[in-house]
Amino acid sequence: MIIRITKKTVKFTRPFTLNGTEEMLPAGAYLVETNEEPIESDSFLANRLVSMQLFVPGVPREGVRTRMLKIDPSQLDSALERDRMNTLQLINIDANHRTLTGPMKSGSEVADLQAVEQGENEGMAVR
Repeated sequence: MIIRITKKTVKFTRPFTLNGTEEMLPAGAYLVETNEEPIESDSFLANRLVSMQLFVPGVPREGVRTRMLKIDPSQLDSALERDRMNTLQLINIDANHRTLTGPMKSGSEVADLQAVEQGENEGMAVR
């Protein structure tokens, strides 16, 4: 049987976890390897996913080897989406001459700050 192997690099800007695991992995670039086999068909070409692996780099000077984690594609997609949402940065919201800057905000923090700003713009007192 012929197996098609594709490799790509994904980048995380913040530490992350994969669904179903408690281990926090550091931000950085990770190699993802996908193994697929062809599906027999007379009318079209298609492949079926056999496995997907995420390679976690080791730290040789500390005696930690590179590890391979078998993952589900939806786990990777979810982790990348959470990373994208967590890197949204609220740089400058000026509500009543108040500027909010600082560390990156999560998507829910941004929504909360926008709601406060909208309330203040509508004349509500927000404490």
